[in-house]
Amino acid sequence: MTRYWNQLEGVSLAGRHWLKQCLTSTPEDAWYLTRFDVNTDAAVRVMPANARGADEQLEMWRAAMDFDQPHITRMLDAGRTEAEGADLIYAVVEYPDDFVAGVLGERPLSTGEAHEVLNASLSALTFLHERGLVHGAVDPSHIVAFGETIKLPSDTIRHAGPGISPADDMWSLGATLHEILTQQRPDADVEAGFAHLPEPFATIVRNTLKKNAGDRWTVHDIDHHLPPPAVAPVVAPVIPIAAVEPPPVHEEVRVDAPPTPDPPRLVPAALEADPPRRFPVARP
Repeated sequence: MTRYWNQLEGVSLAGRHWLKQCLTSTPEDAWYLTRFDVNTDAAVRVMPANARGADEQLEMWRAAMDFDQPHITRMLDAGRTEAEGADLIYAVVEYPDDFVAGVLGERPLSTGEAHEVLNASLSALTFLHERGLVHGAVDPSHIVAFGETIKLPSDTIRHAGPGISPADDMWSLGATLHEILTQQRPDADVEAGFAHLPEPFATIVRNTLKKNAGDRWTVHDIDHHLPPPAVAPVVAPVIPIAAVEPPPVHEEVRVDAPPTPDPPRLVPAALEADPPRRFPVARP
């Protein structure tokens, strides 16, 4: 199908999605760059509609359009169409800014970056596993970045079943943590202590790479192992001194004491017969 995939460049799927450029292809599927709207780049995954499990895959893609999870890429559209004589199914997803695998080609991730990948993966896998779903492709080539946000792609999600289980996602998560910190895949045949990894990654990798699927840690086991996020202390707002109104000042009310009476006047005897007229004097 590789030659056929190249021939689809320039074709419009369902009259809505112009396949601008073939990004990558295999005999089973191909990815194209497209434009979802005026401001949004997107990627289109195309598969033959007669491929094994295609009907179930299309049903899952359509269900993923309703997912509202910040660490799973948005499924923008999905459907079935005919193009260049072939019956196809397709999925349109948001286009990332970067891939973790691209960074690993130059350097390992720092412990801080590894924590971001771990936290985002746990958030996405918790969402899926609680709904009976699995991701099926937790690895550096699928983990992507949108600005500062890490996400897992939505096109590989499927129902858990005999062929794949949440325990398989956990093994893939442990192997991914080892690879992003060392640029090396772990030895799948050796149950090592992984002492060369910093904590908490060494313990997580050791417990997710168990050979027996039933012994592997779940997302909840990892959540319980990780320390809770630090809570910032609540600081009371500082009120500027100028904004504080001083308490009202009560004026002291002065009560005048009653006037002190004048002492009685001594009138000369010569004036007793006809005393001068005056205000009466109050008694003390």
